[in-house]
Amino acid sequence: MLNHNLDAKRSLTFSLDTLTVGFYLWIGDFCLRIGGVDIKDFGEDFSYPYLVPTFIGFGIVLPNYIHWHTPFREYEHLLAVVE
Repeated sequence: MLNHNLDAKRSLTFSLDTLTVGFYLWIGDFCLRIGGVDIKDFGEDFSYPYLVPTFIGFGIVLPNYIHWHTPFREYEHLLAVVE
């Protein structure tokens, strides 16, 4: 089973990646997501192997798809999602 903090960070990353309306803040393992989606709602078979690569950051996606997040070049790829 995946760590709850890892699930929260993956949900935050997925929401930013898919431009889902919301406000996102992360500091280490702490994640605050207002809006966005929870990847657990997609079922156990859903796998999203990316994380935001910075220790501290925030992002916002507005309803008209104007968005901004802490600058980084690419998402961190998880090598394996362990059950």
